[in-house]
Amino acid sequence: MSPSQLADQTAFNECPSSSDSMIKPLLNKIFSFYAAVTARTKENLTARRHRVAMSLIDGYNEWNIEKIMEPRAPECTHQLLPASLKYPELGYQKYKSFFSSMMPYFRNLKATVQDVFDDGTENKVVLTCLARADTAIGPYNNEYFFMIYLDKDCNKVIKILEYVDSAYPLEFFPKFRAYMSESEGEDWVSRPAESDETNLEAHV
Repeated sequence: MSPSQLADQTAFNECPSSSDSMIKPLLNKIFSFYAAVTARTKENLTARRHRVAMSLIDGYNEWNIEKIMEPRAPECTHQLLPASLKYPELGYQKYKSFFSSMMPYFRNLKATVQDVFDDGTENKVVLTCLARADTAIGPYNNEYFFMIYLDKDCNKVIKILEYVDSAYPLEFFPKFRAYMSESEGEDWVSRPAESDETNLEAHV
């Protein structure tokens, strides 16, 4: 090997260490940028999950069936639990029909979120709520635990598991069904809603 070739080989061998000194800081910047973007993405998805979950509760508080259904994907299922209540799992249209049929007999519903738990690994949000309303047979009060599953983009709800205080429905709904079978609820439905505002305050 000639002296000039030897010099070139030496320079080439020294090149990686020189390149490393430039590449490593660049890689660190790339990794830092990626970590920041990932963190922002996770934060955005968390905020989106919470927004969609809360919009579900907002729909109930507005007592508007279209608003109640709006956050749900067409394939969304809704299951009322515990299983001892023996309610079937309902798809989008069946839940909409079922809940629409119940809405005229409840007024002034107010659902208050107590706690929010986020599970990013399964794209779900858990809400604990207290709800109250006026009915023809008196005040309705219950505790709720919503487990809300979202699609991969966190834009729509695809499954809802709704847990309630099971003791309360077992006492309330037999009375409610008895009232409905006797009067079909017509007197309550035809009664002006404004007259119930004072009653609601007395139940709080």
